[in-house]
Parts: sequence; C-alpha cells; structure tokens
Amino acid sequence: MTDLIIKNARLATHKTLVNILITDQHIARIEEIADDNANSQDSQSNPAAASYDAQGNFVCGGFYDSHIHLDKACILDRCTIANI
Repeated sequence: MTDLIIKNARLATHKTLVNILITDQHIARIEEIADDNANSQDSQSNPAAASYDAQGNFVCGGFYDSHIHLDKACILDRCTIANI
C-alpha cells in the first residue's frame, strides 16, 4: 500500500502535472496526469494512507545545510555575535 500520494504536483522535469506515490519513505512512482484528469487511474486503484493536493504548485526535495561557514559566505562582517 502507498503511504502518501502527492497529487497535482508540478516538477521541473515534467511538462504536465504529476502524482507522486511514496512508499516506505521513498518515491515509488511518478505518474503523469492529463490536464483534464487530476487523478490518474493508477492512483485511484492504489489506496494510500494519506494524500496531499499540491494544487499545481512546484514540488521539490527538502533543502538543508547541516552547517555554514560565515567567513566563506562573505557575511561574517554583517553578523552580530551574541554573548549568552
């Protein structure tokens, strides 16, 4: 069973909206959907524990940075150091 379906998502690599099916915390499948059919046949026949409608918005993976070098980013002189 699919854990999550993200419906009506826009991806940079696809011209049409897509449904993204997630199983066990991994993308199991990306389904292109026709403009007039927001729910593809595969998504309808594949029950999911949860679904989210992206409403045509752009979807991308999370961005994170575990640390930052303020001196290398050339912003150290604009930072205020707080003494706590």
